[in-house]
Parts: sequence; structure tokens; C-alpha cells
Amino acid sequence: MPITHLHSYLVHPGKGVDESLRPEIRGTTLQLTGKLFSMLERIYARSNEDCKTGISFTSDTKSNEARDLVVGYATRPRSDTGQKLAKRLQQFTDGTPGMGLLFLVRGEDKGKTKTLISRFPADVGILAEEKKSGLNIEYLEKVFMKNSNKYKAAYYEDASLKTGYWKGMVVDHQIQYGVVRTISDYWVKDFLASDCLTTPALGSSRLAKMFDKAIKGATDIAVKDQLTSAAKLIPNLDGKKVSADLLTKQFGLSADAIEGLKKEATSEAIFDEEFILDRDAFSEILSYESVELNTGAILTAPTGQFDQVFSEEVIDQKKGLRVYRAEGVVADQRFRKVKP
Repeated sequence: MPITHLHSYLVHPGKGVDESLRPEIRGTTLQLTGKLFSMLERIYARSNEDCKTGISFTSDTKSNEARDLVVGYATRPRSDTGQKLAKRLQQFTDGTPGMGLLFLVRGEDKGKTKTLISRFPADVGILAEEKKSGLNIEYLEKVFMKNSNKYKAAYYEDASLKTGYWKGMVVDHQIQYGVVRTISDYWVKDFLASDCLTTPALGSSRLAKMFDKAIKGATDIAVKDQLTSAAKLIPNLDGKKVSADLLTKQFGLSADAIEGLKKEATSEAIFDEEFILDRDAFSEILSYESVELNTGAILTAPTGQFDQVFSEEVIDQKKGLRVYRAEGVVADQRFRKVKP
């Protein structure tokens, strides 16, 4: 999606400071050429993959101040509309994140408008290059190049600026290693007045429970087999964007299997929601344990239930010979072609 407008602002901390005493926000309109533009263009282009956490503007009345400012800039991408966003960021920035560079990148393609909002840490040691009339490009490049991998970002993309732009995606590369949170609260909850949507762990856990209940509730063995086979393959999609709806298409599940999953979803939105798969979170709820014998037999049962399904008897410790037994009514029997 080609970039049409690019603005940058230097934002000093202003939280807890009277508005009249907050440092002035200086900004500049950047040209769509040069080294700085090329680096921002790469971040803009890969933001769809880089930003993995969904967010939504909070609202009880279909009105949100932060969204109004984002939409205002996307509609009229000018220095003054962008500065309003910079002032809002200053309002919620304290000494912990410190001074930062805010970049606003806006583009259009095939009837959609995409806006990227990104913050980079700024170095106090080179403030002398800040000008009263704006920001020196050399200053911007020096700060940006030094911190080009340490940024927060959020992007919004939609065909309608009037009814769209309610949901976006974010990433935070400034969270310190070992911190439990993946996104700073002041960035999402305060500045963007939003809440995070489905996290990888939450979405993966919900998906596993959905499959687990659907498998247990399936009365048709063919449906049960389809769902079980799909559940075994899902952990291989670790780190990929998934949803229950997308998986039914990817694995070619039958209408009955899809209906079984939908029945276990708490809503259509939960069935359709997209998130990044967390294999560990999924497997914690639903995984399978298998034992393959040298005879070619493969015994499979849900993890944690293997010993309940099969009894094991060691008949020759030295040779490793074991006997496995299982009791039950034959629910299905079929032949499958295998390669010789």
C-alpha cells in the first residue's frame, strides 16, 4: 500500500504536568524519499505481520476521542491534525518511557486507507538539534537509526473512515525482556483508549476447548475422526494467524464437523475471531499422546488420559516387550491406503 503522507513529532513527557506548562510539540512533514523514508516504509510494509495483537477502541456510545483523532488524521493528513495525536500522546507519557519520536504514516490502495502510528525513543543528549520551527531531518535520522528496532506501533486499515477504524493491530518492541505484559498500558489503554482483543494464549485456549467439546460431543464417528485429525495438526501452526473459521476451510471439514464446532463457540464472533496460535496454550488444553509399536500398531489417546484408555503390562523388561489392552465397543473400523 503506497505511502501518501508522513509526519513526525518530538513528544516530551507531559503526564501530571499542567497543560500550560507542557513542553511545546515540534514536528515536521517528511518527504517521501531518502534514507529515513526507506526505513519507515519497510516498517509500514511489514506492520501487517509485525503487529500481532488486536485492539479495539473502547466505547459505550460509538464515540471515542482517540479514534476521532486517528480518523481525523487519516481523513486530512496534515501537520496540524497529526499534532493533535502527538499532544494526546504527551498527555499520557511520563518519565518512564521518556521523550519519544512519533511518526504518523498514511497510505492508500485499492479503496482502503491505512494509518500507522509509531513511537521511537528519543535521545536527550542531542536535543540541541531541535529547532523552534520544527525538527531537523539530521536529528530525526540520528535518533531513528539508533533506535530503529525499539518501537511501538499501531495500524488501522479500512475502506470506510466513517464506520471503520474501530479495530487495529499493535506491537511493542520497547517492553523489557522478562516483563509479563506484551503491550504497554499507556500506549493502548491510555493513548489509544483501547482494549486488547484476543491474545494468542486466550485465543488458543478457547480454540482448544472448542475442539475438545466438539470431539466429545460428536456422535458420528466420521465427524469425530475429522475433528480429532484437525486437532492433532493445529499445534503445527504455532505463530500463524488462525481462527476456527479459517481452520475449517484449511482442513476441509465437513458441514457436520463445522456445525459441531460452531455449537461449542460462545458466539459467531468467537468462531470468526483471528489470533496468533500459541502451541503451548493449545496443547495445555488439548493434545494427544501416541505410542507406536514395532509391529506397526499406533495407540493414541488424549494426553493425560492414555493410562485410562490403555492398560500396560511389561512381559519382558530386557526385550522391552509390552502388552497394551483396551476395552470398549467398536465404534468405527476402516482401511487406509499406505505407501509400500
